Amino acid sequence: MDTVVDTSSPLNVRVVPRPRDHNTRARPTLLCAPAVLCVGGPRPSLVSPPGIPHPYFIGSVSKMAANFVRALAVKSFDIPDKKRCPDKAEFDLVTVDDYSVARLILAPGWRWSTSVKPTEMTEFCEHNHLGYCVSGSLEIETSEGVRSTIHANDTYALPPGHDEWVVGSEPFVAVEFLGAASFGRPRSHGLHALT
Repeated sequence: MDTVVDTSSPLNVRVVPRPRDHNTRARPTLLCAPAVLCVGGPRPSLVSPPGIPHPYFIGSVSKMAANFVRALAVKSFDIPDKKRCPDKAEFDLVTVDDYSVARLILAPGWRWSTSVKPTEMTEFCEHNHLGYCVSGSLEIETSEGVRSTIHANDTYALPPGHDEWVVGSEPFVAVEFLGAASFGRPRSHGLHALT
């Protein structure tokens, strides 16, 4: 018997037996609800024990969206599509296919709560961040008081609701792949936009 992942109810992902078709190569088959698109993490974690909701699924929609690259695109941060230079920061934005990617250069002394909060008009940074640190260090503190530091060669994911600041005398340089289009745009309130 092969197994098949049944996601007809995304809150109850379970493994069900499937008779093996001896005329074809044996392989597991994924049955996915159209809204879920079988995304959600490393393959071994896609299967949850019966009756236990899978952590990557909420309701009938996956926490992660399916992304498709439709065309070859190469651009340089040396010639960005947009450049924004708010207080003590520089954001170089490029769009490849339909994706915005940003290079952040945050100067020593930059802090979200002093440099950006006055224009964002929110208590904390409400952007989602997914990125890679090229150099420097950035301290993060969530609205719940949890702290972490991002260093060179770290990858990071930050949910909305945090403050962040440059640590030390070296600029923080990073490349971000999520939320990049709205960086440095006045009064974005954490909303992502193409402008």
